[in-house]
Amino acid sequence: MLPLFHKAILTCCCTSFTLSLVAQQSGTSSAYNHYSGEIRYIREAPQLLPRLAQEGSWVQMRNYISHWSVSEYADPELIFCLSTLLDIETGSFSAWNLPPNYSYLSDQYAKELIRLSGDNFRYYIKLKNRTFYDATPDARSLLLWAKGWASLLLSRSNLSPTQKFFCMVFSGHISNPQTVLAKSPGTFNDLYVLDARIDSERVNCQTTQRNETESVWTVAVLTGMWIPTGNLKALGNHPSIGISIGKRTKLNEYDVVWAFRFLHPTPQTYSFVRNDTLYNSNYYDGGYIGFDYTRYLVHARHWDVGVIGAIGYDYFSVASGFSNSGEGAHWGSLNQGSFDVNFGLHLKYLFGRRADNALGLVLKYHCINYENNGGTDLGGNAFTLDLSFGLR
Repeated sequence: MLPLFHKAILTCCCTSFTLSLVAQQSGTSSAYNHYSGEIRYIREAPQLLPRLAQEGSWVQMRNYISHWSVSEYADPELIFCLSTLLDIETGSFSAWNLPPNYSYLSDQYAKELIRLSGDNFRYYIKLKNRTFYDATPDARSLLLWAKGWASLLLSRSNLSPTQKFFCMVFSGHISNPQTVLAKSPGTFNDLYVLDARIDSERVNCQTTQRNETESVWTVAVLTGMWIPTGNLKALGNHPSIGISIGKRTKLNEYDVVWAFRFLHPTPQTYSFVRNDTLYNSNYYDGGYIGFDYTRYLVHARHWDVGVIGAIGYDYFSVASGFSNSGEGAHWGSLNQGSFDVNFGLHLKYLFGRRADNALGLVLKYHCINYENNGGTDLGGNAFTLDLSFGLR
């Protein structure tokens, strides 16, 4: 019973919050009457469910819990507890009937029972228009009854290890269910078979969603290093940041890439010619603008690995267009540029609920040709190594 979309458990004093309403359990309250439909299940359950259990009206109880589970203000942890206890009570328990997130729900229920034993237990239902209903007495009564029901079931001798486990959780004997499950891999074999099936279905779902999508947008931020070779080493290695935007299908990806390189001065002074005059500089900033194509050769649940080919424009500045604009105003151009043909490897690790997020690694070799006529020979190529983070 942790905070959910339509319900909040407040374990500290709530008087500090400005609420439109905290309706008390008074049938004469106009606000209570207005929201009576929304809160009917938490109001009725503490009286109705014990009576149905005493009468052995298990079918009626199951119908009531089912209706509650699809209501607007259903409580997943309570529904999970009551449904599981009812299955154990009626001999119809099966691990296959458990919700996929049974482990998480068990943990949250166990934590709520710990809070129940304290003095500051609170249970509020968040309604519409910033309205909260105080259902603390109802919730306390229902939790205590379910706790007693689970304790009574524990006295049965024919319970399976898994049934006994859930009864101990709901009776408050196990405070950390996930730890107990992890420490006893051989005891709860039916749960481990269920987990394996859930994982398998999740993998199949993710793979199907990725493979059946015709195309999706890709967006990523880049950070890496530019490492020149040959005489181009005179400019030195430089870090880079950038962005890529494109689209991809299952095996093909197309991206427009822009990367900016920085960090000066250069390791050594270089010369260049402007207007028939030779100048020296140790300034550097530069970048790359290009179009990249990736063909993925490995396409798995979490990994894409492929080869990349690209064309673009590589450039660097011999002086700052801002701080040194006066100095270089008569040069005509501050930039040296070159056509860039590059290729390499592209690796992505996909993660997230639907494998929509991607952490990538791109290694490329750039064939460039800086024609610095009359100046320092800058013949050479370059490597780039970039990390990327973004969508797909």
